[in-house]
Amino acid sequence: MKVDVIDNTLISEECEFETVLSFFKEKRKFPEYIELYILKIISEQIGIGTNEYFTAEEYLNNLPTCFIKREISSIDEMYGCKSKISYKDKYLSYLLYYLPANIFKIWKPLLDLQTKDLLKAELKILDIGTGPGSVPIGIIEYYKSLANCFNDILFTLNFTLIEKETEFLKIANKLINMIKNQLPANLNVLVEKCIIEDITEDSKYDSLGNFDMVIMSNFITNNEGKNQIYGYDIISNLKNHLLDDGSIIIIEPGDNENCRKLKLMRNEIINNNILDIYSPCIGIWENKTYYDCSCFSMVRSYWELPKIYKFLIKHGLSKGKRKDIPFNYIIYRKDHKKKYEIINNQKNFVKLADIKKYNEKKINVIAMIRTVIYDKHSDNVSIALCDGTCSCDNFNSVWIRVSNSLLIKSGFTIPLISAERIRLRGVEVKLNNNEINLGINPNTKIRIEY
Repeated sequence: MKVDVIDNTLISEECEFETVLSFFKEKRKFPEYIELYILKIISEQIGIGTNEYFTAEEYLNNLPTCFIKREISSIDEMYGCKSKISYKDKYLSYLLYYLPANIFKIWKPLLDLQTKDLLKAELKILDIGTGPGSVPIGIIEYYKSLANCFNDILFTLNFTLIEKETEFLKIANKLINMIKNQLPANLNVLVEKCIIEDITEDSKYDSLGNFDMVIMSNFITNNEGKNQIYGYDIISNLKNHLLDDGSIIIIEPGDNENCRKLKLMRNEIINNNILDIYSPCIGIWENKTYYDCSCFSMVRSYWELPKIYKFLIKHGLSKGKRKDIPFNYIIYRKDHKKKYEIINNQKNFVKLADIKKYNEKKINVIAMIRTVIYDKHSDNVSIALCDGTCSCDNFNSVWIRVSNSLLIKSGFTIPLISAERIRLRGVEVKLNNNEINLGINPNTKIRIEY
């Protein structure tokens, strides 16, 4: 891997990109040293002893029973309704439960940019609605993986954090400073500014300068008051503080309602020429300049449950048992770049809108992966597809259902990740009522076009 001297972007050879993809091949493990830092901060906040030699288990077992019960109740009730949430008395609950679940979500947008050599070795980042630091820590962990693999490159991350809750900003700053002690020598991290501000549709950012990335995670949701209503205005105001080759990244929960509202906001931004969409949901057969789709889809991040989760579940927490974390994201840019180029040669492929004409026949398909579902009780994998030609009304019907073993036998070893383009040659169309399955056999050719 090398750094482009003109625009500071990371240029990967094919074998090096395989190294980056390896970050996604296994269930991600939440770093134990971050668990220790979380538990140390919590222990200090509630006034119990800390020790640099404590294990996570020792920290957890030292927590008072009354504190554990109170936090479990708070976590179980958090986000249970659509009204605006108050974080007063919930800072530690969020730190304990939601920060671990959120840090890996930013990895997918970072991968999207890196696949096209658009990720920079030095980044200036504005994180809006920082909370206890989920996005900055997620970026740091991604770049830590890069720094460990490519130790001849100097990486630099410069953060400006905006958050209306003073306590969250204190926690985020403290966590980041603690994590800096665990970083390789070729990764520099700086928190340049911490700004206490409630972002609204009228917010101005004149004193902040311009950024390579502007990121909002869990900020434009049902539970964050008027942010969802004024998301269009908030994003429009941030456009002028994005470098010409920069990205605005929005990450939101993977539930049906928040997904559809995020896509409706995306439609408005694109259709009014505020920004361009880089990924996902870009055209396959033609450039999309107008969006009217608001279908439900999600990306899943797979992980091993951290020790904190296992402890809380053991003590009665009803949440936190999923080994996949669903979310949605959008990357906006203003330089017209897109992750995938348009397919010009269409004659050898069937569009999904026409697929019913080919029942019991073998065809070739190019589509985007809408979602990937691994059956926890079997070896089976379900993959939903989209190529932009189907309407929202009938779109839930195009699936590949195949055993993971068959995928491996077919030579498919690259991880299946939602929002990537997949090319299939020799799949058999099988209609079943309103559902369409594409049958895969050992002779089927499968390629993910990262």
